[in-house]
Amino acid sequence: MAATDGLSKRIEELQVLLGEGPCVDANTNGGPILISELRGRVAASLWPAFTPSCLEAGAEAVFALPLQVGRFRWGPSTCIGTLRVSSTTSTSR
Repeated sequence: MAATDGLSKRIEELQVLLGEGPCVDANTNGGPILISELRGRVAASLWPAFTPSCLEAGAEAVFALPLQVGRFRWGPSTCIGTLRVSSTTSTSR
C-alpha cells in the first residue's frame, strides 16, 4: 500500500480495517469502481461502514481501477493490484 497524502492513507487504512471499499471491490470483481458521489445511495448500499468514515475523512468521490497484466480481460484472476483515486469534491458541486 502506498499513499500520496493523509487523506489517501486514511482511505486505505479504512478499507483494510473495515474489509470493504472501492479497492476491495475492484480487486475482487476485476472491474473498475467509479463512485462520483459518496453521499449518494449507491455508495451507502455498497459500503455501509466505509462510506460514512470516508466522508468524515474528507473524501467526496472515489474511483478504483484494477491493475492487470497480459491480454486485456476484466476478471479477478488477472488483477495484480488496484489504483485508487479520490476527490474532496463531488460531481454535484
